[in-house]
Amino acid sequence: DEKSIQSDDEGRNINIAEFFFKKMTGGSSIQGNITEVDLEKGQLNLSVTMNEVTRDVPLRFSYQSNLGKFEAEGYIDIFDFNLHSQLESITRVCAVHEGKTWNDVKIILKANIYQC
Repeated sequence: DEKSIQSDDEGRNINIAEFFFKKMTGGSSIQGNITEVDLEKGQLNLSVTMNEVTRDVPLRFSYQSNLGKFEAEGYIDIFDFNLHSQLESITRVCAVHEGKTWNDVKIILKANIYQC
């Protein structure tokens, strides 16, 4: 949902929502499902769907059982999701600032998991 974008800059949040996410095919929805977990390697597979494209993304994870804290992170390349024109759109808007946009995006998943 474009309203949940948090970049610590209100103007940037609005631009990202308007000139990137709202231009995605099928709406701004991003879905992810964990499809595989390798406890020994500390890796999981996240199936990500956005812009009507689904790709598997490997993430490294850690779990602190005494605190119930789970965290996984990895990277996606938005070009893998056919988001070329959306990146061009946000690049034009951001040109007056740094003049840079990146196609690699860090994903972080955090959850509190408690055992009964």
